[in-house]
Amino acid sequence: MEGKSRFWLIGVRQMRGHIAALQSAMLSAPRGFDRAVCTILGLKGKVFVTGVGTSGCIARRFAHLLCCCGVSGVFVETSALINGSAGCLSKADLLFIITKSAKGNGLEDLSNVARAIGCKIAIQSGIRPAWARASDVILEVDYSQSKDLLGQIATTSSLINAAICDCICATVLQEKGQTDEKLLSIHPEGGVGATLRLKKGN
Repeated sequence: MEGKSRFWLIGVRQMRGHIAALQSAMLSAPRGFDRAVCTILGLKGKVFVTGVGTSGCIARRFAHLLCCCGVSGVFVETSALINGSAGCLSKADLLFIITKSAKGNGLEDLSNVARAIGCKIAIQSGIRPAWARASDVILEVDYSQSKDLLGQIATTSSLINAAICDCICATVLQEKGQTDEKLLSIHPEGGVGATLRLKKGN
């Protein structure tokens, strides 16, 4: 029967793992969540978001959503930042690093560069690395219930990271007073723009 295939049942098992992990993550706010939100709300500059691999995909999404919620978010590849593009950072900005393991990929070098520039630094990770001690915000993520494929491929853990970013965006949107009109002014195209214009009566 369609929907009951062996392949689909394998997928459903993974989906159930996702749901259980997200429900567990809902039970309490990650340590550093309020500080992360307050730092973004009080920022005079931009939020530069970065990450490597799957974390980079979540970072790109987060930067876009921040823009839609009333905050200037910019995604920059980590490799670009540690090869000269860190010149885009200023003391008024926040560098927001998303990383599951906090290992390798030039993250420690990037943290040192950002610290030398004087911008604020936020780390969203399941590990509190030694190189992050001087960060302004450490957002500690609990991956203990994660059902990543083979225990390594970032499936569930990526959803948890994305969900936490969504929680930040929801809070920022409300505190910033983002409205349909403001969103339409920066998102006039696509399905979003069409829906907003319809609501507005245009």
